[in-house]
Amino acid sequence: MTEQPPLWGLRTVVTPAVAQGTSVVGAFKLGGSVIRRGGVIVNVANTNEDDFVKNLITILIEERLALAVRYPGAFDKISVAD
Repeated sequence: MTEQPPLWGLRTVVTPAVAQGTSVVGAFKLGGSVIRRGGVIVNVANTNEDDFVKNLITILIEERLALAVRYPGAFDKISVAD
C-alpha cells in the first residue's frame, strides 16, 4: 500500500513485512532489484456465498515479488522509540 502524500517527496510503501515503528530506507535502485516469479494472476468470480444473488463480483489479483539485496550497505533500518 502506497502512502499518500509521499514522505519528503519520495514514494513510500507500507508493508506487514516490517514491524510497526520500524522503517527501511535505502537506495533501492542501486542496492537491490525486484525479482518477479510468474506474472500477475487475476481471478474473477461471482460464486462467493450470495454474490450471484446480490449481483456482486469478487476480484482477486496476486503477484509474487521479492527484493534481492545486492549491496546491503545501501539499506538501513530505523526504529522509533516509544
